[in-house]
This record gives sequence, C-alpha cells and structure tokens, in this order.
Amino acid sequence: MKKIILRLFLVAVLPILLFSCASNALISNGGYSDVSLNQDPDQFEIKRLNEVKSKGTTLFGVPTDKNLGNKTGMVVRFNGINLFGARRILPALTLVGLSIVTGSVIQEAIGYKDSDGFSSEYKLPLAATSVLAIPIAGAINNQWWGAYMSVGRSAHRLNRTLVEKNQDVDVFLNPKYNINYKNGLWKTDATISLKAMGATLKVK
Repeated sequence: MKKIILRLFLVAVLPILLFSCASNALISNGGYSDVSLNQDPDQFEIKRLNEVKSKGTTLFGVPTDKNLGNKTGMVVRFNGINLFGARRILPALTLVGLSIVTGSVIQEAIGYKDSDGFSSEYKLPLAATSVLAIPIAGAINNQWWGAYMSVGRSAHRLNRTLVEKNQDVDVFLNPKYNINYKNGLWKTDATISLKAMGATLKVK
C-alpha cells in the first residue's frame, strides 16, 4: 500500500514541481552585406517592414491552433529559430499513454471491489480512472511538449506571414525575433514577433 501511495504522490506532485515558468528571448541576425557587397546602392531600395507576429497555444501539451497543413514559409538566411512546427499527433499520443499509465496507478490505489483482497476486479475500470487521470497526465504532457509545440508552430507560420505581406521585397535583412512564452500547469502560450528590413531591387 505504501508503494501505491508513493507512486501516486510522485505522479501527482511531479507536474507541480515543474509548473509555471516563463521565458523571453531576443534573437538577431545580420544580412545587410549580402546586398551591399553584390549590388550597387543605386540598384536597390531598403525599407523597414511592419512587425509580424505569430501566436501558439497548447492545452495539456496538445496544440489548440488550426492544422499547419502543407503551408510553410522560409527565408533562407533567417536561421535564428526553429522554423518547423511539430504535428499535434505526437503530444496527443503521449497524453493518451500517460492517462492510461496514471489511470492504472489510480485504479490500484482505489483497490478491488472486495475488501478481503480475494477479488480480482477493481472498483473502477481502467477507462474511468484514465479519464480521472487526465488533469495529472495533461500537466506532465504539457511540461514535455508545451514550450516546444507552442513556439515551434508559432515560428512555423511567422516567416510565411512575412513573405505573404511583403511580396514586393526581394531580400529580407537583419531579422530581430522577440520570443515570449509562459508555461503553465496545463496551458502554454507563446508569442513571436519579428522585425526586419527589406531590400527591393530596382529593375531597369
């Protein structure tokens, strides 16, 4: 019985110990020389572009945004952050697995139907205890996946948005990323903003 209580305690307390952290990162990159060394200043025009923002959120470690689909965006020299968002199937599968494992611990802690210990049937079926375990499993899963999924999927959309909103720009320069995320017990929010300059070549 002591082992069961200890296991249940560790499963319930672990996510609380990891709970709630926040982070802010500023990432910058230089690229002006790519244009200035290869083109005459009279052949291009440089302007500061409007800031682009992207958000990502996870609940129990599973992204709540729309599917990323096959749409991607990449500015080749903008390599300051991971531009590829992971699929939600991965954290969804680990959430199911954690719920079943944690549910089995809860099932064992609740015990069998007969108090004499001769019954082999639990008081609650595994399906029921797995549902009861979702808050605990979700907290653990969010610590595993929350930051990676929210930041990664947000970054996945960011450069595509930049390109779509500035289709007249030939070369993007000097990106500055501001990454903020807050990792809660069950939910993680991430926001990435990007400031950049754009060079448009003058075609004669």
